[in-house]
Amino acid sequence: MFSKNIEDKVAAEDIIDLATRPEHQRRLWRTHVQAWLRYAPQPYTGRIVLFRTRRHPLVCSFDSQMGWGSFAGGGVSVKVCPGDHESILEEENVAHAARELKAVLDEAQNLNQTVTNVASVPELAVAPLI
Repeated sequence: MFSKNIEDKVAAEDIIDLATRPEHQRRLWRTHVQAWLRYAPQPYTGRIVLFRTRRHPLVCSFDSQMGWGSFAGGGVSVKVCPGDHESILEEENVAHAARELKAVLDEAQNLNQTVTNVASVPELAVAPLI
């Protein structure tokens, strides 16, 4: 009752209706919500690539960077994908997300090769993009 632990105050069932879900999905959602409630982002010196959708629940931020801008020293690159949070990796949307991810990985690979070849810039570091 007087716990400072947010997990004692919020349950997965408070966020999503699990009544119609099979037990294995209910367990997965409970684990997901517990991890979400415990997560405390820390500052990151590199660039963050955020894959998001246009549609998102009203309870989410209307900030296009979804709050990550204050944590990313190297900025936030936003990739908008079709669908919503639940369907971004479903069959009708996954090809777009895969193309965006491939482009990000290719860019990181090219940047890494460029930096490796430039021995005169030892202070330049390439942070992971995702």
